[in-house]
Amino acid sequence: MSTPTLLIYASSNGDQWHLERAQDGRAFVRHVPNISSGGTPSRIDPGAFLTHDRGSPQNDSLLRLIGTLVPLTDVPSEISQVGPSKRYG
Repeated sequence: MSTPTLLIYASSNGDQWHLERAQDGRAFVRHVPNISSGGTPSRIDPGAFLTHDRGSPQNDSLLRLIGTLVPLTDVPSEISQVGPSKRYG
């Protein structure tokens, strides 16, 4: 079974950052370095990723993605008071 992924950011040098979800539902960020660097893909907790290299394009892209989860219109108070852990399990 493949891991669900979403491209967060692709740099001009070929590096890529993906948001991935493990089988247990937890999310993590996978960095796939460009081929010429010979680096090995790595994964990091989203919280650690957001505190590392603040202001980087990949960091900003993840923050924008997270922002899309917030409705632009008013949400009934009974819905807004239920956090993701209660809604999804």
